[in-house]
Amino acid sequence: MPATKFMCPDSETIEIAKCLEVGGCRMPERCATLPYLRLIGFDREWKGVSPSSAGNGPRSLSLRSAAKKLNLSTFTVWRWCDGGMQHGRYYPPKNDCWSEKLYN
Repeated sequence: MPATKFMCPDSETIEIAKCLEVGGCRMPERCATLPYLRLIGFDREWKGVSPSSAGNGPRSLSLRSAAKKLNLSTFTVWRWCDGGMQHGRYYPPKNDCWSEKLYN
């Protein structure tokens, strides 16, 4: 789901579509580049698996999707689901989080 609003440095929000218009930026100088605003305000229609993601299994795609939705790294979501060791201490998986290894 694409972003619809952008928060300016003065904590005011503006609709991305309005900010993208010529002269639509409300700040004296643009605080975000136009390519960045287009990127966060655009969402591609799902058309199946792309060639670049064809080599990834469903687990990898699910972890990436969850990480993107939660604005976290894929590694963090993976550790939440599988648990792991860090500095000699075991951290168990979080509740209601699981992943299934489909490929060896």
